[in-house]
Amino acid sequence: MTLEVVKLSDFEKALAKHKGKVVVVDFWATFCVPCRKEFHRLVEMQQMYGNEGLVCISMSVDSPDDKDAALDFLKKQKAEFENFLINEKPRTWADRWGFNNVPAAQVYGRDGKIVKTFFHDTQNSFEPTEVEPFVVKVLRDQK
Repeated sequence: MTLEVVKLSDFEKALAKHKGKVVVVDFWATFCVPCRKEFHRLVEMQQMYGNEGLVCISMSVDSPDDKDAALDFLKKQKAEFENFLINEKPRTWADRWGFNNVPAAQVYGRDGKIVKTFFHDTQNSFEPTEVEPFVVKVLRDQK
């Protein structure tokens, strides 16, 4: 298991390699209690739907200085998929992804385009249990 520290452009290249699959990117951090509490859902989705064309990816927004702690967490979770840690200023990724806080998740369709972003702010809120049913619908609708 690895945790690759990447720039935004490197992550987008890695993401593009999965065109033709439905991709869920879970944005999380070790300092985020709800992120850690719900991370198991990402692992379970990969196990349950990977053979249907789902690819799960984790993106830590921790500081690169906290890479070891993030990797330890991923190992405990048995996160056997691609794991990244973004090495950019928060404003850079917030502007690109359209949210400022974790937890968050993005679902990409088989065409490589974002279908939905789940995040919290003053106007948006989501429950982690909402992500899986949405992903299953996208998997089935985009066969």
